Order: sequence, then C-alpha cells, then structure tokens
Amino acid sequence: VSSMLDRGDILLAEVMFHELAHQLVYFQDDTDFNEAFATVVGEYGVRQWLRETDPEALPRYEKWLSQKEAFIQLLRDASDDLKLVFLTAETVEEKQLGKQAVFSALRQNYEQLKRRWDGKMAYDKWFDKPVNNARLATVATYRDLVPDFARWLQACDYEFERFYTQILTWQGVEEASRQVKLKSDAFCS
Repeated sequence: VSSMLDRGDILLAEVMFHELAHQLVYFQDDTDFNEAFATVVGEYGVRQWLRETDPEALPRYEKWLSQKEAFIQLLRDASDDLKLVFLTAETVEEKQLGKQAVFSALRQNYEQLKRRWDGKMAYDKWFDKPVNNARLATVATYRDLVPDFARWLQACDYEFERFYTQILTWQGVEEASRQVKLKSDAFCS
C-alpha cells in the first residue's frame, strides 16, 4: 500500500524482500507459517543488503528491530494477560473490567518503553485505533514463528537459496507436522 512508501528505503526494502519471499515459498492455508517465513527473509535480507551497500546504516536498522521486538513483546504480554482474564473472570462485567485494565496497562507500559527510547513515538499511531483482541492476535501471525525460522536460516549459514530449498522440502507435509519440523533441531542439507 502507498503508506509503505513513506517509511524510508530500508523499510521499503524489507517489505519488498518479504513480499518476494511469498513468491518463492508459500504453503496453502498456513498464514502463520507463510508470514513468519517472509518476515525472516525480509529482516535478514535487509541485513545482508545493508552490509553490502550501506554498512553504517545497519546499526540503526538493528536498533529499530530491537525496538520493534520490544513493542511486540508488550503486545504479546497484553494478549497473555487477556487470556488469563477470560479464563478467570466469572461474569461478563468482570471480563470487561479486566479487559479494560489490560488495555490500560498496555498503554502505560508503552509509555515506559518510550521513555527508554528517549521519547521516540514509533508506535503511537498503533494506539490511534481502538485496542482489541483481534489487533493483538495479528501480531502472533507475523512474529511467533520468527525465531524458529531464524534458527533454520542460521543452520543454512544465512544462504537464502539453501534456506528456501530446505523449507520447500516440507511442501506437501500437513500443517501440524510442518510445525513440529519447524520447532525441531534445525539443519540444512
């Protein structure tokens, strides 16, 4: 979308690598797998590209990734807190109050995070729309399997062609078995 063009060349490159990854590896009806795979390709693709074209920009990108991961962890924590509220609250009113408390704590935790970032407002716009369960859940779709794919890429010595080839060996494997493979010890042929 056009708003992606306004985020600078580095983040545009990340989006391009991400989207191109879908062209090479895509498993039908497995959004979590596909999006995490493409996220890893996008992030490591930018790292490689910056090492070759603009090594001085790499630390800035790594810092941005670190801040993004810290924000995502806030969202994961809030999502976990919401699950606990819905498991333990007995009435609809208790659930509603608990939910509002979780969302309020999320905003407070974000403000604390911003102070550690010297007031950087990188994710203020995320709060422009109402916070709800669905918005929190979308984070998991893109990020929960990222560490697993990163292990497999590392096992392939960060060689994308070997990585793609390894992941493509799982084509035709049912989703649950693919998840088990992804979480197992990584290796690359």
